[in-house]
Amino acid sequence: MPSCGSFGLIVTRLVVIVAGLREHVNLTERVNVTIDKWPNLPNYTKIGLKGEGSFGVVYEAENIFSGERVAIKFFKTSKGSYLSWKGASTGQRNMLSRASRECQRVKQIVESAEGQRDSVGASRLSNCIDDQVAANKDTGNIVYLVLELGGYSLADYVNNQRMHHKVDYTAARGLALELMEGLNLLSSFDQPYINHDLKPDNLVYNEASQGGPPRNLKMIDFGGMFRACTTPSSTATCTGGIDSKRWGNTEAWRPPEYNTRGFVQPPSSFDMFSAGLVYMQLLCPEHQVEIPPFPAQIKVGTMHRNNIAKFLAPCLEKKDPAKNRIAASEMDLLALMLSSSMNEQQAVYCAENRPAPSAVIPVLQDFASGRISEATEKVAAMHSGHGKTLVGCHKVEK
Repeated sequence: MPSCGSFGLIVTRLVVIVAGLREHVNLTERVNVTIDKWPNLPNYTKIGLKGEGSFGVVYEAENIFSGERVAIKFFKTSKGSYLSWKGASTGQRNMLSRASRECQRVKQIVESAEGQRDSVGASRLSNCIDDQVAANKDTGNIVYLVLELGGYSLADYVNNQRMHHKVDYTAARGLALELMEGLNLLSSFDQPYINHDLKPDNLVYNEASQGGPPRNLKMIDFGGMFRACTTPSSTATCTGGIDSKRWGNTEAWRPPEYNTRGFVQPPSSFDMFSAGLVYMQLLCPEHQVEIPPFPAQIKVGTMHRNNIAKFLAPCLEKKDPAKNRIAASEMDLLALMLSSSMNEQQAVYCAENRPAPSAVIPVLQDFASGRISEATEKVAAMHSGHGKTLVGCHKVEK
């Protein structure tokens, strides 16, 4: 594990559910006044302040009965005091409602997965333990959320690797695999869930041991997550896709078909593109996704190995390709995950050719375990029928 140094690049982050904090809130209500006084909570004792945002403050706390360490998020009024439903404005009530819905949604996904669906996938989502926003809706009591305590920021890990000009390729592949396990769970429902905002800032990890490699990746911040279609909840199955009019995540991490109104794509395709960028950033921290012209570059032309190699160029051995730590078949896998085109006149997009998480998991398992030849065979099978450019763009009439 790289040293934090004076820059503090790797910091302890926690699961902060921020549903609704971007909408329905008057800007005049945004304050940054830390609440120093710890309220009298029946089951928790304070460990210390962990973070503060425009609308809330998060403490690390310990359950006095189980000893479990958690993160407790309180919401703030415009004067920096603790918020209750009775003291909340209309904008703050909207914020609280969205935070409560997000908490209950994530909790439901994790609990259903742990019970019968996918316990591994469930471990890749940071859970909401207790929703005291909903429980105190008809009272004047302080509202708060009890959240799973997070680990280190993946964004800080990538930045640290960039600063020290080093890459742990085994760790990068392992983290990409764990991310795919979480996406596999979200895509396994009859009406799949779309994370919608995958990027290193919304991912945390823990260490395998003190000073050891990163592992146990978890998704945080599910404020933008939604179901894959808008059919009634009573419908058992869903045949629709994602309507691009609903998308709104960070531009650099979204697929290029975002700007095509009315375009409908397979449910897991949106997150697969974002996950491909995270994977590529882990393999090559030198290439910063959020710094132009990267977003523009990746949206021009069909993605295939030649283009992927251009993006990974800072991390490839030009004089002796045999020494490259990034396998050619790994670039082929990224070509599928990032399959895209911006030919507006023909409305040709490659979204349907992005693989499902379930297809990528065994490939990443091989890469993470050093079984390059086995991974290469699986990637070749995934590419079969996709043409010389390694992708076969699907034409969608506008």
